[in-house]
Amino acid sequence: MGIQMDKPPGEMRLDALTGCCMNEINKYRRGEAHDDTYCLEIFRRAIVQQDERAWEVLVARFRDTMMSWLRRHPGSELACQRESEQYFIDRAFTRFWRSTVQKRRMEFATLAAALYYLKTCLVCEILDVLRAERRARELPLPDVGFSEHAQWQEKEALRQEGHFAEPQANDPDESDELWEAIESLLPDQRDRRLAYLLYYCNLKPRQVVYYCPDEFSDVKEVYYLGRNIYDRLIRNRDRLRRRLSDEEPGM
Repeated sequence: MGIQMDKPPGEMRLDALTGCCMNEINKYRRGEAHDDTYCLEIFRRAIVQQDERAWEVLVARFRDTMMSWLRRHPGSELACQRESEQYFIDRAFTRFWRSTVQKRRMEFATLAAALYYLKTCLVCEILDVLRAERRARELPLPDVGFSEHAQWQEKEALRQEGHFAEPQANDPDESDELWEAIESLLPDQRDRRLAYLLYYCNLKPRQVVYYCPDEFSDVKEVYYLGRNIYDRLIRNRDRLRRRLSDEEPGM
């Protein structure tokens, strides 16, 4: 083990790498100085190299973290009346797999960024079930501090101001293609993160702040960044349309 720990993460055996990763995760949770490279190497092997054992380690090591996020989510009680906790964990990892492993794309520079992405996948799955429950029972989403009427007024105001619209992509493939096209036009990682929440997860600005306070704590900032994203997409709408048309002939 000692010899292995002297090696750079990329040359370590997976078992030794996993041990180092868990040590660093414990430091991260305690708010201590930590080294992200061990955990990121496991993500890299799972995503870029498509190493099945690395993927199994990733799922095993972060399953409990995902379960903790699920149970603290304000909509978890209602969502878990419809689906089991295991359903949400499995679906979140599947969403993460489709967005990264399937496409061999990894853009995480820190462990925190990778965990935020995992959490985003989980929140999207929870909201999908809550929307289905809402349609079935005509129940509102968990209260986030404003009424359905206020939401309608907000949406109308944004529409009149020419603000971004919320795409409705019910088919997973269509949603993925739309997201990939949008992502290609946004070089800034923070913009891509917000665009993912707004356009892929279909969250409203206030919901972004409510469900992801560690990433976005100010509604005004979300509106400002969202408007900039919208303006960029509008300026590149022809390019966006061509990319979608290339992926979906005849559309």
